[in-house]
Amino acid sequence: MVEQKTENLWVSGSSPLRDKSTFHLIFNLMTQIIISGTSIKELKTVAEIFFTLDPFMTLIRLPSKLKKFPVLRPPHVTNRSREQFQICKYKWILKTPIPVNLVKHFTKISSINLLNPGVIINYKEANNKIKRTVHL
Repeated sequence: MVEQKTENLWVSGSSPLRDKSTFHLIFNLMTQIIISGTSIKELKTVAEIFFTLDPFMTLIRLPSKLKKFPVLRPPHVTNRSREQFQICKYKWILKTPIPVNLVKHFTKISSINLLNPGVIINYKEANNKIKRTVHL
């Protein structure tokens, strides 16, 4: 018996018809862009700039870290009257299959560091396999 291939994906033994304009990309290396800072507004603007480079980038928000600094208010020895100041640090990770050197070149061209001085940007390469289908 000859198995017939159809377009219906729900029928067993069927496979979708492939166009010449469809191809699969397999990326072995993932680039992790780690952005950290104390202002969420600055992190959002930096993430939006990176999303213009690759709109399919994944965003991972790590838990924020809170540091509290107690300061004695009066010059006396009384410990009961204290003021508390706090600094909250946010850290986000953006994952993309674009190579690290291209991402670094993009950050130099777009001058992200000059526009957002409170944001620290680090780059890492991670070994993950991703399969993407691109339709032309």
